[in-house]
Amino acid sequence: MMLRLKLIVFFWYGLFSSGLNLIQSQVPSGTQIDNFRVSEKSLDNKRSTLLSGEKAVFLEGGTMSLINPRLVSVTAEGKTNLIFNASECFYNQETKIISSPGKLSLITGDRQMKLSGLGFTGNLVGPTLTISSNVQAKLNKNLRSFSLRDGTVADNDEDSEIIISSKEFELMSSRAEFRGIVTVKDGEGDLRADVVRIELLNEDWEIQSIQGIGNVLIKNEQILIRSIQGDGRANYDLETGTILFNGNPFWNIGDRSGSADSIMINRESMFVSAQGDVVMEVPDDSLEGAALFQFNP
Repeated sequence: MMLRLKLIVFFWYGLFSSGLNLIQSQVPSGTQIDNFRVSEKSLDNKRSTLLSGEKAVFLEGGTMSLINPRLVSVTAEGKTNLIFNASECFYNQETKIISSPGKLSLITGDRQMKLSGLGFTGNLVGPTLTISSNVQAKLNKNLRSFSLRDGTVADNDEDSEIIISSKEFELMSSRAEFRGIVTVKDGEGDLRADVVRIELLNEDWEIQSIQGIGNVLIKNEQILIRSIQGDGRANYDLETGTILFNGNPFWNIGDRSGSADSIMINRESMFVSAQGDVVMEVPDDSLEGAALFQFNP
């Protein structure tokens, strides 16, 4: 009898401490465990993901329900690059997919980006993450070149933040995309677009570029610049604080208006440079502010 009891204890200890490699069908539905943990390597072997939860409940079909799940992603060098928290989620042991209709919060290891949303799906071995609604992110724009995962920075203030809100968000191995009526706000005004794409470089996910795509509009108290045909491109340079607007944008400043092949605007000085085929309409009695423009044919 004592030998049998030891074998049972050893079986359950081996099941949970080995990362739950046994298929879920071997565990009765409704079984609960505390302090759940599982670790997965990404397909490219450049990072590992640790998923934990205060409590896990086995369900049907290889799925578990996790209470207060926490996901931590680390590089092959052991650097924390992503921390994810939610109140609850489902985890499929066979597909390595997590999902939930509830809220989540996400912060990068360097605290350069904070993100929240409602409803999500992710794959531990991708790694990928999709948020389905109510997305809001805060990015620090002060550093000339920064990684979404590495290092430490001081707490942000309002002037140093870029606030992005959108309907949807998707994180992939080489880029992050905000979709569906995307608004980007900073101290100098607003940018709106169908999609805002952040290109990421190498396994540290260093931000390479930020681009607005589709129906793009830039607006503040002085200037309105927008795409006309829905194929606009606005490239945001964090180092120089400039936005290059391609795709024959239309601009309006007070009673002056026009268009060009491309327009560059400095977000701090509000200096505007128009390039290519430039059209400008200026009333005869209103030349004030014309010094804002530099035309480069």
